Amino acid sequence: VHGRLDAARRLGAIHHATRHGAPVADGVAAGLVAGASVHDTDEAAKAVDAGASYLFVSPVWSTATHPGVPALGVDGLRAIAGSSPVPV
Repeated sequence: VHGRLDAARRLGAIHHATRHGAPVADGVAAGLVAGASVHDTDEAAKAVDAGASYLFVSPVWSTATHPGVPALGVDGLRAIAGSSPVPV
């Protein structure tokens, strides 16, 4: 469940942490599989340290849903994936 720890708890679903929702550590503490949206290698490392089971990298290309956030491009995606011990 994207950004909604309360709903993930009720459903016993995967908790997908976002910048504006409950942190990945809260999902892990609730006994859920938890992953996170990340935008750079620092965020990726913090999410993994907090117990993320997977990472979702965004935005790889420019998008209106992330105004003001620079696109990472394939090289940015590759850097995060190359540094991550969990699936990206």
